[in-house]
Amino acid sequence: MKNNQFYSSLPVKVGCASLNFKKINQDSMKILKSASFPDSQFLIEEFKKKLGFDIEQLAIVQKCNAVIIVIVYSQHISTEFIKNCLFDIWDKLSCDGIVDYLNQIVFYDDDTAIKYIAECALGLNSVVIGDSQVFSQVNNAVQSAGQKQNNNPTLSVLSSWLSDLLAEVKEKTAIFSGNTSLERIAVAKIIDSVEEGNKICILGLGMSGSLLVKILSEDTNYVVMAANRSTDKISEIVKKYPKLETLSLDNFIKINEAQVIIFALDNNKEIIDYYNRLVSELIIGSGSKIMIDLSTPSVSKQNQQQQQTAGLVVVDIEDLSREAHRAFNDRASEINKVKQIINKNFVIFSEKLKEEIGKIHVANQKFIASSRLSPHVVDIMKIRSKMLFAIRNYLFGLNFCEISTPYIVGVSTDPPKVDKGGAIEVVWPEGGQAFLRQSNQLYKQMMVVSGMEKVFEIGPFWRAESENTFRHLEESIGLDVEFSSPKSLTEVMLLAYSIIIQVFEAIKNDALVNSSILLPAPDRLPVITYMEAIELLNNNGFPFKYGVDLGVIGEAKLGEIMKKKNNSDVFIIKHYPSNIKKFYTKQLPPFLTETFDIIVCGWELVSGALREVDRNKIEHSMKLSRANPVDYNFYLSIIDGAVHHGGFGLGFDRLVAKLLDIDVIIDAVPFPRTFDHLIP
Repeated sequence: MKNNQFYSSLPVKVGCASLNFKKINQDSMKILKSASFPDSQFLIEEFKKKLGFDIEQLAIVQKCNAVIIVIVYSQHISTEFIKNCLFDIWDKLSCDGIVDYLNQIVFYDDDTAIKYIAECALGLNSVVIGDSQVFSQVNNAVQSAGQKQNNNPTLSVLSSWLSDLLAEVKEKTAIFSGNTSLERIAVAKIIDSVEEGNKICILGLGMSGSLLVKILSEDTNYVVMAANRSTDKISEIVKKYPKLETLSLDNFIKINEAQVIIFALDNNKEIIDYYNRLVSELIIGSGSKIMIDLSTPSVSKQNQQQQQTAGLVVVDIEDLSREAHRAFNDRASEINKVKQIINKNFVIFSEKLKEEIGKIHVANQKFIASSRLSPHVVDIMKIRSKMLFAIRNYLFGLNFCEISTPYIVGVSTDPPKVDKGGAIEVVWPEGGQAFLRQSNQLYKQMMVVSGMEKVFEIGPFWRAESENTFRHLEESIGLDVEFSSPKSLTEVMLLAYSIIIQVFEAIKNDALVNSSILLPAPDRLPVITYMEAIELLNNNGFPFKYGVDLGVIGEAKLGEIMKKKNNSDVFIIKHYPSNIKKFYTKQLPPFLTETFDIIVCGWELVSGALREVDRNKIEHSMKLSRANPVDYNFYLSIIDGAVHHGGFGLGFDRLVAKLLDIDVIIDAVPFPRTFDHLIP
């Protein structure tokens, strides 16, 4: 069992906004033109500048059926906020705006964003499933943006990973077999309609035009001619295909010799005027011709009467799109294979990105000018010492025994249900799986049910947090308390709160302490149920649904509400729903638990509960939490039918921060450990 399976988040935030059409028609082409950018490479810096936030990298992918924006940004910005800002700037910088088409734009974040980009690169979201041309369009945009914005490795790692995926997909699937692009479908139509030996004229040597030169020159016996606005492109392609006949775009006499004209120029006013002139010149020519219009939107839609007069048979991108869509069902099994490869390989991308970002963070930290602790930090350390002494002194006075439990464990010691903090793996001899503990929860319970009636431990715990916040660390100091035969949940709650009171009394005369903090007497401590907390939030303009974790925002808002209502900086929330709390908590009907949290100044400082001792119930809850009971037999075998007990965990670093009125937890710790801070 992979015990840190709950944590697969990336070390950066990645977003992907996509306007993508699987079928091309007049409506979709109109929307794509409106949402596109006249010069995406030039606009990247302008885009980042207008966003005005900590944007690490940005890439813009534009292809015939999609406009996709990839963004790498700071952990401190919420997804909803960045999405709204992104849409706003997209609307301002695109050709005609996106505000009327927002319902057709999808925003993906983090894991789903990376997987979606991979699916696009491998042709799963193209007009032609398995489009062999689209990989270079997507990967070139990502790679180019990564090279130009090299302060962050995300896009470069992504580009390399996409190339590795392409190689595996080519080897293990048939997704690229057959006519896998609109260009190849166009060539198939030519072969069905025109005998070899005839002339084919390609106007425009962008990606589509160049691909058509390649296919027609390598796979057919047609006489291929080409014209382009840029002579450099002509010279480059003639080196590869010496038999290619070249001409100018204005050489209508030579163009008129072709049986098939492929119009692969961009759609703009100048090109529309050119197309109209081309059609008028063809009127005086002889014989019917095929016009394949690959421009988006199709320029041929605007001049249908002249085309009929000229005897042109027009096949536009909308016609080719319909042809491509018919092949979708034939490729369903190959699509599933590609998705499985992407999912299987995602962890490789994630680990490589963590490695590269880790190298940058460590390198930056090595150049810190000075590691000397400031006098202010030294003062905080002295207060921390007083607080730890007060905790120990108080608990020893209540006949508690201090214990030590393992820091390195073989299974996740606190598998999360709603919080994203996962277990941190450590290197272990012989390749064994090992983790730094997330808590000592299981071990302190085992101590109590084995006969130690009252225990506590002060020590570190580790969590691979998914983002930087003002109250989370990768490594923290915690107080864990457990005792047998509590009379009720209230007894556990009051013991936890009495420790906070004792600590405050021990340091209240220190100049750094927040003397204005409102700590009520234990018999006046406000206690509300989870249900009442949800009602309070909703009644005060903060919509929360029943059954969700309150989190940083909900607890902070409740702190404001409860202080105004009760003149207290502390309150307790009890009886959380069973879907939020852990497998070892005692159940209450219907779907509630004998649990509580103590909130101090808007932060959760304590989380506690009465414990479940029915093995069947614990195993059922484990399975709902995606934990494997077999891995926890060492715990289950002695908990089943054991003495009733309860306890709590108190975040010591958070307690320091709140009693000293510190807003960000890293300022309460001398050497804070976050995922991007390892030195000193």
